[in-house]
Amino acid sequence: MKSKLFIFWIPLTCLTGISLIQPIHSKDDTDWKNVPQFPRYWEKAPASLAEYPKNNNTVYINPWNYLDRQGMYKSIIEATGKQLNGTELGGNLNLIWGLPLQHGWQFETGRLRDFTNRTLCGFGNDTHFDEKSEIFCVSPKSWWASMNYYLSVLPFLAAMDAGYFKDEIKGLKVELKPPNFNADKFCYEIKDCKNKEIKSMKSLSDFFSYLKKCSQTKCETDIAAEKLWKAHVELIDAGTKLFDDELSLLSSAEQRFGKGWVKTVSMLAAIRFRTNMIQTSKFQELGLPKRILWETDAAPNIQDLSQTENMCLYVLDLLLYWDNLSGGSIVSTWNAVMCSEATRKIGRTIMTDLFQSPLSAANDIMSLLWTRITRGC
Repeated sequence: MKSKLFIFWIPLTCLTGISLIQPIHSKDDTDWKNVPQFPRYWEKAPASLAEYPKNNNTVYINPWNYLDRQGMYKSIIEATGKQLNGTELGGNLNLIWGLPLQHGWQFETGRLRDFTNRTLCGFGNDTHFDEKSEIFCVSPKSWWASMNYYLSVLPFLAAMDAGYFKDEIKGLKVELKPPNFNADKFCYEIKDCKNKEIKSMKSLSDFFSYLKKCSQTKCETDIAAEKLWKAHVELIDAGTKLFDDELSLLSSAEQRFGKGWVKTVSMLAAIRFRTNMIQTSKFQELGLPKRILWETDAAPNIQDLSQTENMCLYVLDLLLYWDNLSGGSIVSTWNAVMCSEATRKIGRTIMTDLFQSPLSAANDIMSLLWTRITRGC
């Protein structure tokens, strides 16, 4: 464990150094009261299955349309409202909010477009509001879009399989439109997805079954977060094995960011980060880049990105580099330390502070790791 602590210290020392050279000034501090709460065009997404096209007792959903994907999330949030604090703060504490907010960030930053540049899918004039507009097109030739398919369609189908939406779909069939590219990499029906993604679909089933068991009251947030994150990590893992070709279409800087983000997902899962609207909005607004990264982008010196965005990218670059160099020790050590709710609570604070106050966060991480060595979990 001590050797792993030393490995952890090296990248943290780098963070400490850059924080002294480029302190985070108050002008970059975000006023959280002004953070946009809903994903872009949320109000235009279908509010229920009844608002999707229907013909001959079949409801048609197009997962390759941004609004249709957000509509699936909207249905899940509405269905799980009571169990996941949906009646508190206007429903903002529902843990499902992390999914549509992340998809909304992908949409706003142009990460859902056709990266072969052979079609206009994902491009378009932002003043057009027609739901058939190319701006709402989600391309299967986007790594981000393909990965998100697993985080939208599979949870939706698992929720449906658990008995949610039964009143809406009584006597109806739900049909999902396949993409015009790589159709065999995706699944479209509950049975098909269960056969293709046994592990992740089982974890999603476990999550929704837990919600059903506490249907008359609120679920324990920590337990619900653990089950949701377990499924989330497995869905990400399934996607990363399928979309190397799509990843190669991105610039090297964007590829590093994507790979670093995958590792961060594992670390967020370990602390059971609260993916409600409030915490997810803070995290995204604070550090995630507001545009696609170009080949020439090199954090922490990207001129048109904020200091916190630069810091986020720099931290992810370091995490990716040192975790690969150490054979995965960085992430595995962090995950091992998050073995109790007390340490996870500290971990959630550290992850929130990391991009604003890297020096303080680095010291907190080292203190937490040392406590783990000397006192155990």
